[in-house]
Formats: sequence, C-alpha cells, structure tokens
Amino acid sequence: MKKIAVLSVFLALLGAEAPQWFLNPSVDSGKIYGLGKDSSIASAKKKAINDLVNSLQVSVKSTFDQTKIKQDKKINSLTSQTINLQSQIDDLTNIEPTKAQCDGENQCYVQVEISKADLINQLKRRIEQKKQELLSNTSPFEYQYRKGLFSKIQRDYVLYLSLGGSPMPIPEVEEKPTFDLVFEYDGDFSKSFKSVLEKTIQDYLTKFGKLSSSSQWKIVVEVLQEDKSVTLDISTKYGGEVLHNASVSDTQNPSVSKSFFAKRLGVQAYKKMQKWGRAD
Repeated sequence: MKKIAVLSVFLALLGAEAPQWFLNPSVDSGKIYGLGKDSSIASAKKKAINDLVNSLQVSVKSTFDQTKIKQDKKINSLTSQTINLQSQIDDLTNIEPTKAQCDGENQCYVQVEISKADLINQLKRRIEQKKQELLSNTSPFEYQYRKGLFSKIQRDYVLYLSLGGSPMPIPEVEEKPTFDLVFEYDGDFSKSFKSVLEKTIQDYLTKFGKLSSSSQWKIVVEVLQEDKSVTLDISTKYGGEVLHNASVSDTQNPSVSKSFFAKRLGVQAYKKMQKWGRAD
C-alpha cells in the first residue's frame, strides 16, 4: 500500500491522464475485475470493490443453472432472494488493488480482481466448516442457530455453484427438534398450579420443538416445595448425560393467586433455558 501511495503522488505531480488499463479493462475468464475512480486511492478502491461485486452479481445470475436450483429443494428458496455478495466476499478475502494511480486532476484510478478458482476454494472450505458445525450440533435449544447456519451454507453454495464449483451434498435441518418434557413434583401442589406451570413452559418450548416421549433429548423439571417457597431444578439430558442445568426459586406472595405464581415461575424457567441457545 505504501508503494501505491508513493506512485500516486508521483503521477499526480506529472499530471498523468487516465491510464490505458482503466480505459481498456483486462479480460480474463478466470478472474472477476472491478474498476473505481475517485479523488483518493481509498475511495476509488471502495468503488472498484462495488464494481467487482456488481460484476459478480451479474455472473451469478447469468451463469447459474436455474434448472439445477429447481431440482434441489434445499436451495430452491434462494432463487427469489438477493444474495448479499458484498458481505460474503468481505468475509472470504481481503481485496487489495492490483493496479492504482492518480492523475493531475486529483482523480485516482483503481483496479481490483478476484481469481474465480481461489474464490471457489475459499467458499468450499467455508461450506465444509459450516457443514461440520451443523452436523455436530443437535441441541434443541440451538435450533434457531442451526437454521441461521443452514441459510449461510445455502447462500455460499449458490455462489460456489455459479462460479463453477462441483456439486456437493448439503445437509438439511430438521423441521423442528424433538424432546421429552418431564415434570417431577416434591410437595403439595394443586392441579391448577401444575397445569399452569406445565403449560407455560410447554408453550415456550413448543415454539422451536416438538414433544416426543421417544426423543433422546429429555428436559426434566423438578419442582420442590419448602413452606411458601418453590424451586425449579431444570436439566437437559441427552442419552442420560446431563448437558444443561439451571435453578429458579421464588416465594409466593399471599396477595397473588397460585396460578399467577405458577406462571411467573414458568416464565423465569424458560428465560433460564433461553440462555442455553445461541442467536442465529
């Protein structure tokens, strides 16, 4: 970058005109180019990267086989979406100018480029890494995170295929995870208390999962009573192994109903469980 800056100042003093490489851009089927013109190298580079992204967007739309997309249900939904290529490319590689100079009118010219082969390889590695993470993550509390991860894989895969990458298997995300929810009571609890507590927690959990007594995932809620104080010990087990645990305690105020108290406990419980999952 220092060499480019020195060259720019030198050419500016000479009053050089727009370079021929800018007026007659390079053509190479194995590369994607971008050109930018502005009052500084830095701002011209930004415009060149935007130009490259636009060129890549055209390449994606013109070269990707729509028939293959329609045949692949896992990426079919992406045909109507605008792929954020800018963020995808920024995450993959740090694009630097391959040519840059300024003229005597405070106009700077920049060319940037990306090798399609390098971009394909980077995308393939990133897809494989995300696939491995997706397949190794089975927690029901991570369902939303897995959905977000799957969407990122899809976007990368569309770009990967459009650049000429060879098809590869893409894993699917289950519609909703399943889990077994068990309540264990130690104390004198009314039917209405149990009903409200269980419904409150079930309503939260069924937003992202399905109840199934045959699931290997089991969420156990132990409800313990001591005078007017109630404690919920919550644990998540997979194949008998405890993976998460949390505890909630509260004391009933005589001025509130048992149903209200039960619902308040349930809300506190699922707020604890929310922390067991990551954002997408």
